[in-house]
Amino acid sequence: MPLNRVRQLEWMDDPSLPESDRRWALAGLSRINRLSGVADVLLHQLQHYARSLPERPLRVLDLASGEGDLPIHWALKAKLANAKHADWDLCVTASDSCDRAIEQQQRRAEQAGVGIRSLQMDCLNVPLPSGFDVIVCSLLMHQLDESQVFRLLQAMQLASTRAMLVCDFERTRWNLAIIKTASHLLTRSPVFHHDSAISVKSAFTREEFARIARAALTRPVRIRSVVPCRFMMVADESVVPVVSPVFA
Repeated sequence: MPLNRVRQLEWMDDPSLPESDRRWALAGLSRINRLSGVADVLLHQLQHYARSLPERPLRVLDLASGEGDLPIHWALKAKLANAKHADWDLCVTASDSCDRAIEQQQRRAEQAGVGIRSLQMDCLNVPLPSGFDVIVCSLLMHQLDESQVFRLLQAMQLASTRAMLVCDFERTRWNLAIIKTASHLLTRSPVFHHDSAISVKSAFTREEFARIARAALTRPVRIRSVVPCRFMMVADESVVPVVSPVFA
């Protein structure tokens, strides 16, 4: 029996949530992102595009970055690669609609010893800034309805000159069971336990997301499952393959 999509409010989006509970839940999210390796899954794809621009860094915009786990990881990896004279480089910009998140991005980037730009913007309600080669969107699409996904994908296509990458939860019963188990193993935060399960229940299947993306975009769309519990969509004009570990 298929798992129907059910959208519910994530507790972390509740403005009345105590800040201590929010920080506890965010720590759980950072931990699961780190252990899942999703940052490197996306980085491997970015490296392919960056190597096609040896004369300058690849300009990357990450949407709804929260406290910047992914952009900071990419910037740190690029810095380490440059120290070894690698053939690729990144110029990373994080974004979020929340001023508190922007402050945290810069604080955490400074602690990591890397420089990233931060833009405060609501990517759903303002035009995306131009001048970026690749635009990345991770763990936002499951919070949106189909019309919002359609419009955001079109905005990403308009603002990116090279490619778009989307990574999000994939809605299956198996993934829901994995997330429920993993969330209880990684943290005791009840907010994170609730929100991680809600995120999978709110997510799209690969087939649903592919249908929306192909209707919204003129670029070829490739979408695959990636471990654990997520899918990745790549949309560009080239024949660059999905280079992260994928499972059909």
